[in-house]
Amino acid sequence: MINILSEIWALLCEMSPYLLLGFLLVGLMHEFVPGTLYTRYLGDRSLRSVVLAALFGVPLPLCSCGVIPTAMGIRREGASKGATISFLIATPQTGVDSIGLFSYICTGLLLLLVRALWPFGHHHHHHHEALSHAEARGVTYNIEGMNCNHCAENVRKAIASLEGVEGVEVSLREGKAIVTGSPDEAEVLRAVESIGFKAAADAEK
Repeated sequence: MINILSEIWALLCEMSPYLLLGFLLVGLMHEFVPGTLYTRYLGDRSLRSVVLAALFGVPLPLCSCGVIPTAMGIRREGASKGATISFLIATPQTGVDSIGLFSYICTGLLLLLVRALWPFGHHHHHHHEALSHAEARGVTYNIEGMNCNHCAENVRKAIASLEGVEGVEVSLREGKAIVTGSPDEAEVLRAVESIGFKAAADAEK
């Protein structure tokens, strides 16, 4: 029971800065954005409002934690359910922090464009293919508790810091980490669990 509570507390500490950022943006939007704009552009049940809601989230630096209170805020201001869901899904993938700081710097312009277009209806295959190649030459670990890109990045950093690790591929969607090199398996598990996540070696590997 104590372990469960400690993990819940660690998760809350991890999420709280991003949730607070979301609440801050809700307050700023409520104060400075006229409520009529939400009902005018996001309030109707149409494809137009869904697309506009997805575009609305592009300049906002929100992860999948911080986007929750913001989505609740635009819903209360008059956005339709469809527009709110569109905003909730698209924003963590298309935000300026996600695209600019991660995709462009780490993977280049081409993958930046792929990642930006995927939430608007395109299929995003690159990461799945990269993960498949890593699985063929590495050890797979199942990771529980990752909720956003920041969580996945923390897991990647924790494993990458270990002696013997040559490379780490972390899939938030699949909840997996593929580790190449020759690190001690127990050390990998301890490194992941030390930052608040559960880890186990994939039984199939």
